[in-house]
Amino acid sequence: MRKITILILLTFIFFNIFQKIKAQNLTKKDSFATETIQKVPPQLIQASDINGKTVTFSKFIKALTKQYFDPKDNVKIALQFRDIIIKFDEVEDRAFMDKRFADPNPDVMTCVHDLLLENITIEGGMWWVMNKFVFKGYVTISQFNNSHMWFKNCIFEKTVRFATCKIVFLNFENCEFQHGFRYHLNELKEYVKFEKCKISINPDIQNDTRMSPFDLYVIEAHLFQFSQKGEAVDFFMNNCVFGVPKRNKNLPKYAVNISETHFTNLQLVDNIFYTNLNLAQSTIENQFLFSGGKLIGSLIMDALNMNPLNTRVQWTKFSNNKISIYDAKKQLVNGYSRKEIKDEVLFANLISCYATFYGLFKSQGNRTYGNNCYVEWKDIETEYLYNLYKKDPRVSVYFAYLMNVFLRDFCDYGTNPLKSIYLSSLVLIFFALLYFFSPFQLNGDKDEEGKYTRVSIYTQIRLYASYFLEKEKLKNIYLRQQICKVENNDKMEFLRLTNGKTGRLPMMFHLIAKPSIWWRGYKQNLEVWFYERIDYVHEKWEDLTKFRRILASFAFGFLMLIGFIYFVLVRAVDAFTLSLNVFSTLGFGEIPIKGVIRYLTVIEGFIGWFLLSIFSVSLISQVIQ
Repeated sequence: MRKITILILLTFIFFNIFQKIKAQNLTKKDSFATETIQKVPPQLIQASDINGKTVTFSKFIKALTKQYFDPKDNVKIALQFRDIIIKFDEVEDRAFMDKRFADPNPDVMTCVHDLLLENITIEGGMWWVMNKFVFKGYVTISQFNNSHMWFKNCIFEKTVRFATCKIVFLNFENCEFQHGFRYHLNELKEYVKFEKCKISINPDIQNDTRMSPFDLYVIEAHLFQFSQKGEAVDFFMNNCVFGVPKRNKNLPKYAVNISETHFTNLQLVDNIFYTNLNLAQSTIENQFLFSGGKLIGSLIMDALNMNPLNTRVQWTKFSNNKISIYDAKKQLVNGYSRKEIKDEVLFANLISCYATFYGLFKSQGNRTYGNNCYVEWKDIETEYLYNLYKKDPRVSVYFAYLMNVFLRDFCDYGTNPLKSIYLSSLVLIFFALLYFFSPFQLNGDKDEEGKYTRVSIYTQIRLYASYFLEKEKLKNIYLRQQICKVENNDKMEFLRLTNGKTGRLPMMFHLIAKPSIWWRGYKQNLEVWFYERIDYVHEKWEDLTKFRRILASFAFGFLMLIGFIYFVLVRAVDAFTLSLNVFSTLGFGEIPIKGVIRYLTVIEGFIGWFLLSIFSVSLISQVIQ
């Protein structure tokens, strides 16, 4: 007997150990599933007492607010409505509905349970209008038949889901979705509209979203998901705000997902998207309107099909590399990540998105938007060529990349001829400064022997220095130092020959002689007159009194300053004129400089030829467009 007792005891111990090991193995297997799908504790299911009946609107709405437990008990109950026919009653519903919807501030009605509304039919084409409702649990609306739904001033604290319904229209006005919205597998006759709504995700809800309030499993929460693959529908969204934590905005489940949908008209006006907008693989038959508001995230639009003639979008909403696609791992690929674009397929898909917008703007004659789109497109192409060259260093790829870089920097890929003019101006000024500070002569009057003569600042200073060193009038010193008085000059010989010969030569000789000397004589007489007015020293510097020295220092110091400014301005004009001549390769006259600076003119001429060629090509391109 003792042996039997010990054997039973050992058997019991080994059985318990085996059960514990088995439970641990099952736990390890289930841990992988909890990453995306988690088990939840079963909840109490309460079938509504109006299931299978025909009821009035007022009775149906009051049944939604019925509370089946004390909130202090913390018991989770899912409320099920099934197989119900709702019929409008003139006596009972009129007073109730008028009180709910005519009053600008009706009482708030609250549903505390998870809801499943399944196989509900509203007779007589009446509208199901919900005003000032708060839904605290998950809401699944399934198999609603021929329903006109209008939710106004409602709050959904957890996910609301529409599935397998037959809807005439669905309208949300000034509603708040605190844990996402899902719509799929429905039949829609007219439209879906969101007006002044707020859609967000509640990070405090750990178990995400149930497929229905009665499922034992949960799936990942989605911010906004709308899918309609059957008949084309109208979709309107105005003045709505979509918000998610900044760190999560690039996750696919937190995007505003209206992809793979067939639209007749799609209107997105004055919305604020703090996340990505997914329009991939959707078709818009008629009008696509996107204006106002902000798109903080990206536009995912691979394989988006639009009607170019009826699309009205603002490029400024999608510029700065917001156009994006998904790769195989559901990671965003766009202009921000173009340094990582090395795959030919990803590059082709992303460029096709830009080509869609570029063709759209060109077909509408919007050259400004088209050019801006093209520049962003070519920037991505340039980076792709660079990545391709690093992977496959061929000369042809390198020169293709190099040409894109030149076109980007000099004329924005041929879309901005004024940029080449701006760069040309910088080149002109740069070389003009080099010529200005060069020690070479830049201008002058050419005598018969091919030599340049000019009056410089040193000539003017020498005039004043001679005035203080010699006891002679300033006018006489000036006339003596005139470098333009060249004896061996055909012009001067002709003037001396015709001077005083009136009546001895035909009048035409005098008509030619006088204008040719008028300006030279006028200029010289004016300078003589000026020097006579300032000539008040008449003594050498060493013979002047202290007071007269001070006066002379101020007077002639001021004259030398004015002369210096004048000659600086003249030299600046000469330097810029020379730079313009060389840059534009006009080639009039011999370049009046020598040495190293002369070789710089060759470089400037080549740069000028290159920039002016780019300007001409880009200008012609814009004119043709």
